[in-house]
Amino acid sequence: GLAVVAGAAAFMLEAPAPQPVIRASYTLPDNSTLFVPDLHEIAISADGRQMAFNTPDGLYLRQMDEFEAIRAPGLSAGTVKVDPVFSPDGASVAFLRLGAATAAAGAPIDLLSMPTSGGAPVPLGAIGTTQKFPMRLHWDIDGSFLYARPDGIWRVSGNGGEPERIIETAPDEQFSEPELLPGGERVLFAIVDPKQPDWDTARIVVESLSSHERRILRTGGSSARYVPTGHLVYAFGDVLYAAPFDVDGARLTGGPVQVVSGVSRSRGTGIAQYAFSDNGTLIYTPGSYNSSGNATLAVLDLSARPRPFPMPAGAYAFPRVSRDGHWAAFTVTYPEGDDVAVYELGSNAAPRRLTFGGMSRYPVWSADGTRIVFQSNRDGAPSLYWQLADGSNGTATRLTTAMEGAAHTPDSVSSDGKHLTFTVTTKDGSDIWLLDMGTGESMPLIAGSGRFSQSVFSPDGRWIAYQSTETGEDEIFVQPFPLTGAKYQLPHTLDNHHPAWSADGKELFFIPGPGRFESVPITTKPRFEFGAPVVLSSMPMNAAPAVVRRYDVMPDGSGLLGFATGNTGDGSRTIDIVYNWFDEIKRKVPVH
Repeated sequence: GLAVVAGAAAFMLEAPAPQPVIRASYTLPDNSTLFVPDLHEIAISADGRQMAFNTPDGLYLRQMDEFEAIRAPGLSAGTVKVDPVFSPDGASVAFLRLGAATAAAGAPIDLLSMPTSGGAPVPLGAIGTTQKFPMRLHWDIDGSFLYARPDGIWRVSGNGGEPERIIETAPDEQFSEPELLPGGERVLFAIVDPKQPDWDTARIVVESLSSHERRILRTGGSSARYVPTGHLVYAFGDVLYAAPFDVDGARLTGGPVQVVSGVSRSRGTGIAQYAFSDNGTLIYTPGSYNSSGNATLAVLDLSARPRPFPMPAGAYAFPRVSRDGHWAAFTVTYPEGDDVAVYELGSNAAPRRLTFGGMSRYPVWSADGTRIVFQSNRDGAPSLYWQLADGSNGTATRLTTAMEGAAHTPDSVSSDGKHLTFTVTTKDGSDIWLLDMGTGESMPLIAGSGRFSQSVFSPDGRWIAYQSTETGEDEIFVQPFPLTGAKYQLPHTLDNHHPAWSADGKELFFIPGPGRFESVPITTKPRFEFGAPVVLSSMPMNAAPAVVRRYDVMPDGSGLLGFATGNTGDGSRTIDIVYNWFDEIKRKVPVH
């Protein structure tokens, strides 16, 4: 009898009764959004008592049993803080910092750590550059950090120092989100082909640090994590799946089961916005397999109040409005990839898909509004095509042919319809080219050392604004068109990029740094001059300098055309919380 009682007691100790699964939602403070949806923005401590998240205003820490979050001190809003991660004991939080010169070729990415109880951030050294960007910090129990870069998986001491490369990439490999498995001998990560980075075709692998034997766990998905319940969790589409996982044998022992749907995940990096504590509390950002998956097309007035159009929300990006103001074109992420769609502004009709075949994106209207120019990789390297906007002829005409390893992105069509500027991007940088729409001939227009991109004709076609890194960081310049050799630089603030002319050509909108938005008056007679910039800080337009502009200007001067996602930024305003999530996984995905 005593043996039976003792056995039952031991069983009860080994297998506690499942706890009720409780779901909650936390709204970010001060009408903020999460900031950089292509990178990790949320973290939870191992004991589940505190979480961290990143907004345009800075890095916030929140005790899970308190309503208010506290902004971390000593961090200016003018720098980007990404990828927060807690130390194993929860006493510190680390993150990456990008300074004002985020886009300068080779600008350093710094690793910092700070105590969660309060205190100034402590720099631990640079662990990458803007060209070799670290992806997802993993703070291991031994105190070291793991992270992926384009040139491999690296480890650095928790005290800083010189990083050590522990796994190298091959030319056809891009790694993401490494995690050291228990025992410290194997690394879990995802691999994708950088020439066709579709993370739903990525391989989730485990590699030995001693023998470098690599084992493929599955093909399809990313953001894989080991769960101490004996499971592997990973993201495919906007869904988290769990599968039984033998961590000692580094193999899956059962098929995957869906455990959470509607999780925000970046199509560009494959990163899914979720994290969990050792005691089973899950936090995640609701969304889709695209950072703007719940976006609604809207006109944003200068007080940042969106006036949405009556169309369904979706995974939309990069809007452009026709010159008559009646139509919009934009990139739509469909299950099979990106394509261009058109929408009649103000109508109740759904957007009409225009392109089919390959990845087609970044639409630009012809001057007369009859055609749309776009980038597509349907015949190889991403080149320029155009086709009729009304859909009466689905045949696309090729305008340019990009060389292998290069990409052409359409920028702007002149008001007379005679010229198109486009950006040619290679591994060495980017230049602005000019296409003669009559002859079909193209030639370099603005080029040099650094990156030249995001060109846009003024409404009268007499000026071109663009961004350039010729000074060492992103700046905006204006030149007359045709070029005369004169060049005017927008007075420096932080990191100027993404210019767009006002409807009357007397003003230039631009992004002067993370989470900021400004305009500057322009006079062209008797001479060209910039006025004093006007801060439009209530209307953040979050986009890194290398990303295509995410907004356009309405021709009637009524505001800006963009996508609203509960806020004018591109991030989410809420973090969903699931308490006792591990019990739900064990119930849905038994481990035998």
